[in-house]
Amino acid sequence: MDTALRAMSDAVLAMAAERRVDPVLQRLADTARDLAGARYELE
Repeated sequence: MDTALRAMSDAVLAMAAERRVDPVLQRLADTARDLAGARYELE
């Protein structure tokens, strides 16, 4: 399975098991950042 597709599948499964919104949003942001190869830096 393609790496990006696997990462998204894992994220969706983890989110489906979560009952709180904050961890779901964090997981979405983390997965999107990783797949895009982006990074967040504070200046």
